[in-house]
Amino acid sequence: EEAFYTLDKAPTYLPLHILIGELLLQQGKNQEAVNKFSQAASLYNLRGEAKQGIAMLERVTQMTPLNLKIRNQLVDLLISQGQLLPAAEQLKKIADIHYQLAELDSARQAYAEAIRLIQHSKTDRSYLVDLLYRKADIDLQRLDLRQAMRVYEQIRTIEPQDSRARIKLIDLYFRLGQDNA
Repeated sequence: EEAFYTLDKAPTYLPLHILIGELLLQQGKNQEAVNKFSQAASLYNLRGEAKQGIAMLERVTQMTPLNLKIRNQLVDLLISQGQLLPAAEQLKKIADIHYQLAELDSARQAYAEAIRLIQHSKTDRSYLVDLLYRKADIDLQRLDLRQAMRVYEQIRTIEPQDSRARIKLIDLYFRLGQDNA
């Protein structure tokens, strides 16, 4: 009651809104708490306090890990702040959710976006190769053998010693009638 009374006196004080969200969580009103934290994140972002907004959205994604709308908001905010690796990690999680829901086109699109971000950041190649393998797996499931072949060729270019990619390429060449390749 005190928090709501104080809200009348200081309606723009965001820590108070976060406290109300915590109270809602303690009362078992998870959706209301998620809404309150999401609103606080949006307001932090509007105020130019993106770090606080990112922290709030990360908290919400922990509370509702399958909420794609919140994850997409987090990705947009991370990209706007130049945090490409964390944005790519969130995109990977989005793709994994789509994959689990058998939404292969959406999963592939999210992996492709994560790959694009990783290529622009300075990170180790193993993370990029892992994403490419996931994308190629989707292409194989969709029976898009030529696209899978392109992805495996990309993996081979990045990691020339990767025997798994080379074996997959040999199999795809035979399946596509390119015996000479």
